[in-house]
Amino acid sequence: MVFTLFDNEGGKVGTFSRNTNGTYDIGPMQINSSNLPEIKKHFPTVTWRVLAYDACASFWVGTWWLYRKIVDRKGNVFEGIADYNSKTPKVRAKYIFNFMVKYNRRIQQRNGMGELYQWTQQPPRYNGHIAKNVPEQNPTPVVK
Repeated sequence: MVFTLFDNEGGKVGTFSRNTNGTYDIGPMQINSSNLPEIKKHFPTVTWRVLAYDACASFWVGTWWLYRKIVDRKGNVFEGIADYNSKTPKVRAKYIFNFMVKYNRRIQQRNGMGELYQWTQQPPRYNGHIAKNVPEQNPTPVVK
């Protein structure tokens, strides 16, 4: 799950991604700069430089931050994952949809079903609302 979160975040060592609200997402786990004061309380030696340039520290703190988000959502994993990224409803919905697509592929590949999955499933499309993403009644067959 953490590796899928990492894939979804898209960060790399040394990356800083500016957000529209003026904050930055830092390092491999793209930890938001607005969270640094809270992180500092629990990890006194972790600075923005550490999060940006130390992949192990970024994963450690990112995993801890995800855990906190899941606890805040009373154990709802997907709500916690969405909170990791954003509080904005539209952004959250698209993020969790993309996460679920990547997570499902990862599980299929891990179980040796990656190729079968690729040939039997429609490409997932996000249509603007997570609840509306249900399979069509009569889907068109996938032809490659």
